[in-house]
Amino acid sequence: MYQRVTTLSAKRSLKKLPLKLREEIINATKVLEENQLEGEKLSGSLNFLYSFL
Repeated sequence: MYQRVTTLSAKRSLKKLPLKLREEIINATKVLEENQLEGEKLSGSLNFLYSFL
């Protein structure tokens, strides 16, 4: 399991976003924290990456 680390700059940027969007971002990072391979594996030259929407 991975741990999320939020920089001071990221915290400031998040505060400027609308509440709903901020909550969606936080929830999405929680999912990735629990399972980093949750997304769909990309193909081609990016086959080592995953897409998470």
